[in-house]
Amino acid sequence: MTFGSLFLSAALSACAGVILKLEYFLQNERFKKDLAAVMAVLAALLVTLSTVGGFHQRWTANRLAAAKMERLAYAFMTAGTQPDLARFSDQIQSIAFERNEGIVSTKSEQ
Repeated sequence: MTFGSLFLSAALSACAGVILKLEYFLQNERFKKDLAAVMAVLAALLVTLSTVGGFHQRWTANRLAAAKMERLAYAFMTAGTQPDLARFSDQIQSIAFERNEGIVSTKSEQ
């Protein structure tokens, strides 16, 4: 979502500028200006929403939690016939807490 929003925002911004210069394909000046304005507004909204929404931080927290859960699943598969379920349960709870903490955290990434 984050990278798609940023890419689409850049594409819309570029297209808004190009549309104003097109003379052969788009000959209706009022339509060109309206279309360019709509594209510019959408581009600004996408950047704002992806920045303010903290999508990158959420994406990172989810990816890290998924990697930890995958590693834990492999450990569970190789734990033998009588795995320590309490230990695995504690680790799952810890991963879930860390994930949620990473999503709601207000610390800036540096």
